Amino acid sequence: CNADNWATMNTVVSNLKAAGIVVVVSAGNSGSACGTVNTPAAIFEESFSVGATRNNDTIASFSSRGAVTVDGSNRLKPDVSAPGVSVRSAVRNGNFASFSGTSMAGPHVAGLVALIISANPALAGQVDDIESIIEQTAVTMLSTQNCGGFSGMESPNPTYGYGRVDALAAVERVLSMASNTRQSNDELSVRLFPNPGQSHITISTSPQHPPIRLDLISAAGVLVQQHHWPDNGQFQQHITIASLPKGIYFYRVQTSSGFAGGKFIKQ
Repeated sequence: CNADNWATMNTVVSNLKAAGIVVVVSAGNSGSACGTVNTPAAIFEESFSVGATRNNDTIASFSSRGAVTVDGSNRLKPDVSAPGVSVRSAVRNGNFASFSGTSMAGPHVAGLVALIISANPALAGQVDDIESIIEQTAVTMLSTQNCGGFSGMESPNPTYGYGRVDALAAVERVLSMASNTRQSNDELSVRLFPNPGQSHITISTSPQHPPIRLDLISAAGVLVQQHHWPDNGQFQQHITIASLPKGIYFYRVQTSSGFAGGKFIKQ
């Protein structure tokens, strides 16, 4: 928390986001006064900062409030809120306990990011899109507390951000997006084989829509390979994956008529 290190930490967070990672950060437990989102990495623009709510959707008294004043930015934080009071949590030796804190709220949002990517793999690595979906599907929560020139009666606000996250609404939104994508790309008939693959895979599309670009994305949402093809009409392309670690990956193919994709396994 030494302010002399903040610029370095901010660079790290910025690089993570640029690499396609949603950086979910607990907002802190220094509330309820204004300006208590005051420690890195919660204060950074590139962080997706999370406040804590009770089971009746009211903000926890300890949940840190914006705006961020410690760095002079007056940046509006948190971004969203999630359950963080009396949350059943796993502890060592196979036991469970009940804990409170924004450290309980943050994992709800990290898990929601994973659900979103699982529901629509084409969103893997699309940090701004994922964050926007979570914000726009959150349950709007308002507050009588005004901070840093921001009204608590508007959304987003310095108490709840855009509101309490709604996992069901977010996943339904991305499933609808995926359905629309599939409907618009049925004619692409994109195939990847063999699946699982070891050293090579083949991408095959319909002859009318040869591939333009292929993105290979890790399960963590990181772009690990990207291939571009000339406009030569070839509808099959062979890709070397020998250097990739074993695991689950997603592929996204761009053709002249849109995008399609899916999941494959590197053995």
